[in-house]
Amino acid sequence: MAEPDHIIVKPIPNLSRDGFEAAFPFFYIEPKKFESVLRKFFPEERGRITNIDPIGNSTVIVQKDALQTITPIWMNISLARKKDPQVDKAFGWVLEMYAYAVASAFHRVLNILHKEFMIQPPWIQKLARHTLFIILTDMTMICRVI
Repeated sequence: MAEPDHIIVKPIPNLSRDGFEAAFPFFYIEPKKFESVLRKFFPEERGRITNIDPIGNSTVIVQKDALQTITPIWMNISLARKKDPQVDKAFGWVLEMYAYAVASAFHRVLNILHKEFMIQPPWIQKLARHTLFIILTDMTMICRVI
């Protein structure tokens, strides 16, 4: 899955292997930091909070059956969190990303994390083995990177 603000700069290889999905790890997705809130949707019997990967719903390579399993709880968590003003404020624009990460962990969908999957200016400014480019900044930055 990708989003409209992603530019594909190279053919996307199948980075998933042996029953593991592939995902880009986001440095700002920190499940441990929000453990008390996340435990409402990822109870202790489902595992350690560190079982929640630092991912969002994009950029991922996920099998259709895994996505069908994840989607209902991903939606329900997103809606429940959005209705709670404190949770909505705490998570802000990454609310849905956390919901996807929690839904994946809840259903034990495992991911191989690939930092080179996507480039995120201004944090990464050199296009190396990256496959996707996300537009998070102005076009001037994009022209310098590409």
